[in-house]
Amino acid sequence: MSRWQDLNLRPLDPQSSVLILLLIAVYPANLYLAFYEEPQKLIGISAFSASWIRLPIQFIFLGFAYWHAQD
Repeated sequence: MSRWQDLNLRPLDPQSSVLILLLIAVYPANLYLAFYEEPQKLIGISAFSASWIRLPIQFIFLGFAYWHAQD
């Protein structure tokens, strides 16, 4: 038996893997937006929206991408 079968895991399809990696890659930009005032002013977003709405939504999208990859 292979290691994937022992753990009841299987590799993700390439499209889902790319989407997950993209979401992880842009997360530092969302952190920058959440913690610095200048980019918030440039795009007209409040600190609350930047930190308490955008950051958790990123994790929700990651979860959806992973869940969809399991089908």
